[in-house]
Amino acid sequence: LDPVERDKWTTIYASFVQYAWNPDERRFRNFMNFDRTWCEDVGSEDSNGRAIWALGVTARDGKDPKHRDWARAMFDATASLGLDLGSLRAQSFAMLGAAAMLDASPGHELAKSILERFPDDQIALLDAARRPEWQWFEIVLAYDNARLPQALIVAGQALGRKDLVGCGLETLDWIVAKQTSPEGRFRAVGTESFHRPYADPLQFDQQPLEAQATVDACIAAYRATSDPRWVAEA
Repeated sequence: LDPVERDKWTTIYASFVQYAWNPDERRFRNFMNFDRTWCEDVGSEDSNGRAIWALGVTARDGKDPKHRDWARAMFDATASLGLDLGSLRAQSFAMLGAAAMLDASPGHELAKSILERFPDDQIALLDAARRPEWQWFEIVLAYDNARLPQALIVAGQALGRKDLVGCGLETLDWIVAKQTSPEGRFRAVGTESFHRPYADPLQFDQQPLEAQATVDACIAAYRATSDPRWVAEA
């Protein structure tokens, strides 16, 4: 991408994230009207977890120092909200942002606190829901599934906890199998499959984000193991 265009669009997107922050509620807003007023004072937990994730990744991967510095400052000012997230996926999004922030700023205390906050609770959910044929955190499948094992893998690496990496790899292996058709092709969990306890996913109505989530999770698995199997899955 042309550096001028990259700077333009990164600044626009960063401005939206900063404007979305509601300091009175200490939460990000999510939906905006055409006239640039907000539809709500507090966005969903998912949107807040994704905001933390975006800030961490920008602090690590932003091409321009001004964007990396901005993301670090916003993370420091806002990411403590991640410690209060109750949604499993929102927790994982925040963990991914925290892991990225630790890459950018080793020893970052808030990022480390977010990574330490949730994994044991998530493993407890897995232990409660699992069956011999069901190795998952919930009794149903939903959206952005691969982000859950991805977050455990990167948290385990950041914290030096092999048990988290192992759990992430085990559950990623299971969800990848569920997302593979009999012909060996990628077939994500469809939205009509949500909320069906201990049921195999239905074939249709998938969301594009499932493909990206699975690719990213397999990349994380490869980085943790150097196993070429994960390159093939990605």
